[in-house]
Amino acid sequence: MSSGYVLNFSDKSFSSFFRQDVGIDIYSERFSTLGTSKAKRLRQFLEIESRQNVGKALDELLKVWRYEKSEQTDPRLERLYGECCQVAARLLGKNAGKDDPEAFLRNDFGHVSFEGLNLMPQLIPILEARLSEMNKCEGSNMPLASIFLCGSILEGILLSIAVDNPKDFNSSPAAPRGRDNVVKNFQEWSLASLIDVSHEVGLLREDARRFSHALRDFRNYIHPHAQMASRFSPDILTARLCSQALRVAIIGIRENKGRPPIIAE
Repeated sequence: MSSGYVLNFSDKSFSSFFRQDVGIDIYSERFSTLGTSKAKRLRQFLEIESRQNVGKALDELLKVWRYEKSEQTDPRLERLYGECCQVAARLLGKNAGKDDPEAFLRNDFGHVSFEGLNLMPQLIPILEARLSEMNKCEGSNMPLASIFLCGSILEGILLSIAVDNPKDFNSSPAAPRGRDNVVKNFQEWSLASLIDVSHEVGLLREDARRFSHALRDFRNYIHPHAQMASRFSPDILTARLCSQALRVAIIGIRENKGRPPIIAE
């Protein structure tokens, strides 16, 4: 980044990338201490942001690099790419290379149920309809549709709980902020922010947070360019992993609902 550029980003696409994929305004004043170029803003971001946000940014930037360098044959750069992926996974709390998806699928977490979550009554029929459709898609070998519905159900649950508990969610250090440093309205929160704040306030355990982010990563394939960049086509195993992640999140929420938040007043 010696020239001040970051990959092939323009100022506009760089800003859009951080807003959509990281939930951060990279052009806020706090990232201009080292200078105003894209490279200097990124360096400042790496210095001052949380491990979680740095991990998310690195993970997404590596996907872009992989797409741009799809014809890369330099062994040195390939090794460096692998090392960077491990760094991003460590920052995100992922057990890179050691997770066993088959073992995870063998766990019986029961059927998805919205009982005990204290959701908005008018929301429950919508979630139940999506759940029914999700199960049909999974049973009909339609993995992408199943994954998208699974992600929308999780987002609906977390947003409903956030709306009912505005003080706890808005007070979290992980709450997303706008250019004016004011916490955004809940309708503007990304699924990533809802997951992170739910973890911060004690609603999601660490394992549930990690599985929820994995679900979110696959749900992002709703954007064709994201799937093109990753060069990955989810199959029915991926869909089943996502539905298991949804079950783990719901179980964690049900267990922790009503407990006092862990963040300080």
